[in-house]
Parts: sequence; structure tokens; C-alpha cells
Amino acid sequence: MPEADPCFWPLSRLRTAFRARELSPVELTRRYLERIDAYDPALHSYITVTPELALEQARTAERRFARADGPLPLLLGVPISIKDLFDVQGVPTSLGSRVYAGSLAEQDSRPVAGLRKAGAVFLGKSNTAEFGQSATTENLLGPACVNPWAPDRTPGGSSGGAAAGVAAGLAAAALGSDGGGSIRIPAAMCGLFGLKPTLVAPREEDGFQAMTDFVCPGPIVRCVADARPLLAATHGISVPAFDLGARFRIGWCDAPDDRPVQPAVRAAIAQAAAALEDCGHTVLPVAIELGDWQEAFGPLVLADEWRFRRHLLADHRDELTDYARRSIEAAEHVSAADLEGARTRKAQIREQIASLLARYDMLLIPTAATVAFPVGERPAVIDGRAVDRLWGPFPFTAAFNVSGSPAASLPIALADGLPVGVQLVGRDHSEPGLLDACEQLEQRIAFPIDRVARSWPPPTAARPPEQSVTAAGPAGANGGDPPVAPIIVSARVGSFAVVSIARPRKRNALTLPALRELRAELERHVRDGARGVVLTGSDETFSAGMDLSEIGNGTTDTAVDEEIARTARVIRELPVAVIAAIEGPCLGAAVEIALACDVRIAGAGAFFALPAARLGVLYRPDGIAAVVAELGRQTASRLLVLGERIPAADAVAAGIVAHVVEEGAAADRARALLDGIESAPREAVRATKDLIAALTSTRATFPEWEERRRALLVSPERASALAGARGASLTAGDQPEAAGAST
Repeated sequence: MPEADPCFWPLSRLRTAFRARELSPVELTRRYLERIDAYDPALHSYITVTPELALEQARTAERRFARADGPLPLLLGVPISIKDLFDVQGVPTSLGSRVYAGSLAEQDSRPVAGLRKAGAVFLGKSNTAEFGQSATTENLLGPACVNPWAPDRTPGGSSGGAAAGVAAGLAAAALGSDGGGSIRIPAAMCGLFGLKPTLVAPREEDGFQAMTDFVCPGPIVRCVADARPLLAATHGISVPAFDLGARFRIGWCDAPDDRPVQPAVRAAIAQAAAALEDCGHTVLPVAIELGDWQEAFGPLVLADEWRFRRHLLADHRDELTDYARRSIEAAEHVSAADLEGARTRKAQIREQIASLLARYDMLLIPTAATVAFPVGERPAVIDGRAVDRLWGPFPFTAAFNVSGSPAASLPIALADGLPVGVQLVGRDHSEPGLLDACEQLEQRIAFPIDRVARSWPPPTAARPPEQSVTAAGPAGANGGDPPVAPIIVSARVGSFAVVSIARPRKRNALTLPALRELRAELERHVRDGARGVVLTGSDETFSAGMDLSEIGNGTTDTAVDEEIARTARVIRELPVAVIAAIEGPCLGAAVEIALACDVRIAGAGAFFALPAARLGVLYRPDGIAAVVAELGRQTASRLLVLGERIPAADAVAAGIVAHVVEEGAAADRARALLDGIESAPREAVRATKDLIAALTSTRATFPEWEERRRALLVSPERASALAGARGASLTAGDQPEAAGAST
């Protein structure tokens, strides 16, 4: 689908299509506006949409392509979004704040003027944190902006709307701003490329002012090459064509300042280092200390808040977000001595990082310490260590705003279906070389950016003909909230596939369209040669029910239940192993789907990994690990066993093996188990599926279920297949950790 949909094409391909008259800028702009209308009620990536302005600019671009008289501007006809901290003449600039909602701009901000001169088409103003004062994108203008990869997660911030819109195909590119990581963080969390250029001396101009010691405008795009024309338009930087032969000395560190970092993020840094080395660069491990950049950053940022917005405390206190109000209140207590000390510390940090970059052309470090986390739930603990709420997930970006160094974030890998970004930092004014290294890394890694595109298909393709209102259509028939798209993200990792289901915020995930799409994705992967599938999602994702889009359209609970059963049958009938990696303590109403899989893994606090040959349980984590270890101790904890609730002690006595894995490791363990299952004979996989089918069709008392289970396990036709499946599924690293647990 992304190959066929020009809303996901790189800018160079759009420009070629415009020149050849194969695609009209007006047609493309209308496509984007249709997508915004269909999907932005779920994503909240825009604050203001400007269809009249966009179509007028697109028509002008179309006429210029038709004339083709002389050189054409770099971005002619390219539809982009503008972060709502910049002014676009005649368009409201809200600054992400209720206070300024509806305030019309009298002239373009400087980077916007550059984009207009380059021929860009302005689709609208993208969502932002209030005054850009948060690394997530939540304000009082409406619901929080969410991440297209998983709409219960944050897209980062403060340029979160810019990143969410580009990732979901609601803009070809975006203009963001970065005062402490506000381009790089959302780029990392949304699987995009984002660049903060070298900081230059700030120019006084009318319009919004904040973080004036640190902030830069910059691009958020789908690929590195797309950043080059935007950088030229907004900064006047002439960026040469990609130099495949460029070679650099790069220092890498997976945890600067020994900060806690998610293991998957550290692994991505190591992967990027190896890939850069494969490209011919000299890549060396180095201990990186970023220093006490907060001592410089905090007072100077607060000084701007007091200078430009202290009047809001008296006139508009109740219209401010908590974080914006607290910033202005804290700014009142910044003294002249604090500011003098901050400027001294800023100079020291600049010298410290310049000294490090004198030894290396570039640095390779994480962009953020975590992947995208749930909206409104910043992590308090990362990799087992407590972190502060403000900077804990984001400790690696603001130091380079203080130093002024150019820095880029590039997506490298997926962790549980969410993008992981790495950061490359260069010397001042080294953007051409930085882009070359990023483009080499991009080509070597081949990050699956198109996966998220499949979750946001053309709006007409998202409307099943039998339903008048679906996940991508207009508001529900009974006037409910605008519905949202099923979030099914597929990818191939080696010889197996990963199919992730994300739950739209406050909506049910397993709706009729989502279930149909899930079946189609599973069958497609098998047709394409996948030897196994990992099915992932949170436990709340697997709660069945009707989305608001289904209410009033004849859908009943029975219809949803039938779709779940049909999906479970498809999983059982697939000729390959399917493993469920479920993040959460239980499965809710849609247990049928997980129970159709060859291995069940439950998570969020305690995880079970149970090969189907030994059957398995999904459980709540309240005391169950102790039950498994003590074998038979009575407890109030209950287990969910093949759809039946039974006492924990009875389950243990029945010989069900529990394998507890580390929190956050469910998907990785599922892939490890799948690697083992791949080597099992096809007849063993088939026999395992037959056993699951027989057991999941049984709804009986525990003794009856146990009798049926034991009979199947000892049946002659099953014995050899069970032995093969056991040997393939339980590798040496996957042995039960609970002492004495056995089948």
C-alpha cells in the first residue's frame, strides 16, 4: 500500500511525478486533506487545518509545473505541516494554548517565509505542547496528540503533532522546532528522521519567543534525503548531494552519564554502531559525560518564560496547563546570580562537548532512554532504576541545545512494535557530513517505516462495504465520537512475522474491521513465506467489544464474538506456529485468540511463556509467582486456564509449567521460542494445533478438562509429535525458573 499511495512517497519521487505530470499537486493536496479529515479526529496531530490556503498554493504550484519555465523551487507543490509555534500569515497561531487560540498572525515567521518561497503547500498548524514546554504533546485545546504506531502512546513532544502527522501520512514533511529535544524526541518515538541544526545567534523578530538561547527550527521527515531541501529552505544551508563514500571517526555510548536506558534502546545503539562500522566508518566505544547541562538550561529557559509570559499568571492563570503555569511560577524565583551562573555553565558545556568532538567527528548515543510510553504516564523507573519525572525518559537531547551542536535522530529498530531512535551528533556546521552518515546508516539498517503506513490506509480502503460507518469514517450514526482506524502493524523480522495490535485510546481494539484485517495479515505473511508469526498487543487490546464506529450499524456482541471465534480458527489452521506475546496480567474477553496460538505469554509485572505441548495458563500477578515456586500453597489468586477459572493450587497440582520472564521481555522471548519451533517438523506443529483446537473447544469443569488433557497427551498418534514440539520449544535458555515446576 505505501508504494502505491503518494502520501507516503519521498519528496524526490513527488517532485519527479509532478514534473512528469504523473501526479498533480492539487490531487496530492486533496488526498492529504481527505486523510486529515478521516484520521486526525483519532490522532489530534493538527490544531488548525488550512484547506483553502493549501489548495490555492497547490494550484499555483500546478501552474508552475505546467509552464516549466526555468528552475523550479525545491519544495514546489509539497504539502507540509507547520508547528503551531510558528506564524503563518493570516492563520491562527495558538502556541498550543487556550490563551492564544484564534489569534491571527500578521506575517510569516522567518522559516515559514523560507518554506513559502520554496513553493511548499501549507496543510495546517501541527499540535504542540503549550509554549513548547513539554516533551509530550498535551494541552488544553483538545485531547492529547497520540502516536500512529500505537495510539495509546505518546508521540513525544513538543513537536508531537508534526511527527504524528508525517508518520500517519497526514503531511509529506513537517516543520518543527527543537529547544531541548522537541524535534528529535518525537522523531524517535514516531519512527522518523528529525534534525536540529547548528544553533546560530538568535535573531530578534516579532512573534513567539521561548528558549531563545537554545531553540532551532528543523525538519521532521520520513527519510534522511527529505531533510535536505527543507534545511536549504529554512536555513539557507546548501547541502551537497549524498556522498556514499564519506567516512568518519564516530564515538558511541549506549548510556551517557551512566543514565538508565531500556535494554532494547541499548541494543539499538549497538546495532547502529555495528552498521556504521560495516559502512566503513571507524566506530569506537567511549564513555560520554554530558555534564550538568540542566544548570545552564533550566535558569535560562525560565528567564524567557518570566520575560515573555509572566503577565499570564495574573490574567489567564486558569487557562494554562499545569506544566506551563508551574514553569512561569518557578521563573519568578530565578535570580540574577542564577542567570550569571547558567551562562557560565553554558560556556563550560559548550567547551566540554567541543573537546569531545575534537576527538571524534560524530557521537552516537540514544535519542531517548525509552520507547514511546502511554499517554500521561511518564516512566518513574527505567531498567530497574528510579528516574525523575521531567527528564528521566529524555536525558540525552538538551545537552546539545546547550552546546549548539547539530544533532539528528534516526529510527533503527522496533521494540515490541514501537520505534527506537538513535542520535548522531556532529561538530558545529557539519550538517552535510551528518546527513551523509545518517543516510548511509538508513540504507544499511532499512528500518521498516512502511509498517505504520499500513495502519492508516487510504480512507476509502478503510471502509468495508458492509458497514456504513467504520474505523476510518465520519462520526458514528448515533452522533458518537469520530471513530478511529484499526491499528494493525505488521513487519518481517528474518524468517518470521510480527503482527501488532494497538488499542486506540479509550476504544476497543478487536472490532469487526480489526479482526478482519488481522486475519488477512496473518494469511498474507504465510503466503509470503513466513515460517512463524508473533502476535503482540497489550491485554487491554485483547478486550473484545464494539468500537463506537460499530454502534448503530447492526453490530452486536454476538457478531463480535463470532469474528473472534473465526479469527481463532484461522490461527489454528495456519500451517506455521503462531505465538502470542500479550503484555498484561490477563486477556479479558478475547481469550479465544491467544488460546489458538502455539505459545501464550502474559506480561506486565509477571510473564508466562508456555509451549503448547505442555499447555499453559494466563494469570494475574497477585502472588502467583510464589504459588508456582511453593507448589501447592493455597492462595486467593486465580488462574485463567483455557478459558476456565480454577484455584491456583489445583493448576499447579495439575502440572502446568510456569516460566516467568523479565518485564518487557515478552516479545523477545516469544521470538526466541519461535526460533526453536521453526526447527520442529511441520507435523509436530500441526499436531500441537490439533491439541489446542480440541482443548479450546472444551468448556467443562476442571476435573473434566484435566481428564481430556491427559488423554490427549498420552494418545499414540500424539506422542512423537509432542516430543518433537517439546524439544524445539523449550531451549536451554527457556527452562522453567520456578523450582520443581514440571509437567
